[in-house]
Amino acid sequence: MFVRKELYHAVMAHFPIAITMIWIVLECVAVAYKKKRRELDLIFLILAVLGVAFSFLANFTGEMAESVHIASIPQAKEWIRHHAEIGSYIIWFYLCLTVISGILMVVALQWMRVVRFGIAFGLAIIVAITATRGGELVFEHGLGVKGRVEMAETIDAITLNWKDENGVLVREELKKEILTRGSWTTIMFLYRELNRKTSDYGPPKISIRRYRKGAKGYQEQSKFTVTNAKQAYQIMDVFKQWFPEDPRQD
Repeated sequence: MFVRKELYHAVMAHFPIAITMIWIVLECVAVAYKKKRRELDLIFLILAVLGVAFSFLANFTGEMAESVHIASIPQAKEWIRHHAEIGSYIIWFYLCLTVISGILMVVALQWMRVVRFGIAFGLAIIVAITATRGGELVFEHGLGVKGRVEMAETIDAITLNWKDENGVLVREELKKEILTRGSWTTIMFLYRELNRKTSDYGPPKISIRRYRKGAKGYQEQSKFTVTNAKQAYQIMDVFKQWFPEDPRQD
């Protein structure tokens, strides 16, 4: 089964988060159970090595995801840059923890355990900030969301046209009718989608979508899709029953 390569980052990025959470919990356990510190030092060393490995993989897959997103959403480069800059520090934090944990396996120095705790606390802050930025990329900017509509600065610039990472037009807008304008706008689209198995476009569909204007442009809030012509005529029949007179003729 084919998996979109930008989704690998979403998987790998969760491992450093989980390892950091476990680390903080174990640091608290180490304070309470001083007699088990040698055993815990070994666990910390293993976690540190895993942290380095998964942080590297998260950065590597992040670069893969970046190439995909920038190809389809050019302005995503600046959004991703801030996220990547903060995320790159995680590797260095884990490298420091690996060195300190390795030394503690040889020489049990209490002050070094205090330093390790401080670095782990800083790591937790960096991980939290990076995770928050990653969430904003998905939920605010829509990166990685299938069928994402790029945020437009004006109502007339809103479109359903969407290309995949290879530049293939997966969804083609045929017609557009702007029903209402303003900070909240309603637009009805006629569009069709590419069938990847046959490489042909399917039958036209209708989508009515609501957009709200934000600081970075118009963002989709809700939608209703008419999937085929039969359903469209059924809806029109109901409309004619409910509104037998055309108010536009008044």
